[in-house]
Amino acid sequence: MRSGGSGAVDYRIKPAVPGQADFCGPAVTCNAGPADNLAVFGALEFVKPGDVIVAATDGYTGCAIVGDLLLGMARNCGAVAFVTDGCVRDIPGIRSVGIPVSASASRPIHPPRKVPVPWAFRSSSAA
Repeated sequence: MRSGGSGAVDYRIKPAVPGQADFCGPAVTCNAGPADNLAVFGALEFVKPGDVIVAATDGYTGCAIVGDLLLGMARNCGAVAFVTDGCVRDIPGIRSVGIPVSASASRPIHPPRKVPVPWAFRSSSAA
């Protein structure tokens, strides 16, 4: 733990599905920021079997950062667990995915889709 106590898991982060709480593995970290899950999609490129994805949202709870579909993708990439200081959604689906998920809360709202560099895309109608 770093000095000042900033290296510990926040007390609000709890298992999303009771009975699916035990896990161990190296962390693949990403800073998703509030209301955006693009960094989680990016983390999938780095996940190796046995890794735990840890996604920071700066504690944002206005919407969920992941649901069962993205967590299923993470599992298929080899992730054994997912931890966030934000929210998750689709608890029945998360239970079916079968990997431990820890979050500060559950919210039914999905994050808005953000484009990282909109100027990099060309319209088909451009001359």
